[in-house]
Amino acid sequence: MVFVDDCIFCNIAQKKIQSSVVYEDENNIAILDIHPANKGHTLVIPKSHVVDILSMGDEQTKDLFDAVRRVAHGVKRATNSDAFNIVENNGVSAGQAIPHVHIHIIPRFENDGLSLGVFRQGKYEGNEMLTMRDAIKAKVPEKKVERKEEKIEEKIEKPKNAEKRSPHRTRSIRKEIDIA
Repeated sequence: MVFVDDCIFCNIAQKKIQSSVVYEDENNIAILDIHPANKGHTLVIPKSHVVDILSMGDEQTKDLFDAVRRVAHGVKRATNSDAFNIVENNGVSAGQAIPHVHIHIIPRFENDGLSLGVFRQGKYEGNEMLTMRDAIKAKVPEKKVERKEEKIEEKIEKPKNAEKRSPHRTRSIRKEIDIA
């Protein structure tokens, strides 16, 4: 694993800084946020230092989001929340305060006063939407498909003397099976 000495999340992952750990596996750690938006606000953090989501590999991303899903179940149940937000900021302009990937799980309650998820509603003019769609589609990396072909040999073992059974003996065995 890669750690950065002056990164608070790397230090938490290495247990150099005390935190309230709610979940931990080989690659990820989940801690209570010390400045929660609502009580139960949890951060899920990859232990290995990675600055943003675009710097993560496929397996690391799958592993992280599996941990996020597990922790979200725990947060929702433990807080008896109505719902939850999952928030992940990438870059300073998006509000990322610490340059180490961290996913916020924020339990939500009716009338809790939080304004997460409220976005201004702009609009596209003319063909702007089609132009934007095409530009994004052209820049999305292709998914690498790894196919493992396995040869499965079907081996059917016939009981000894199977060919020597008479039709009468086969009917007799079938009757015994039906009775049992």
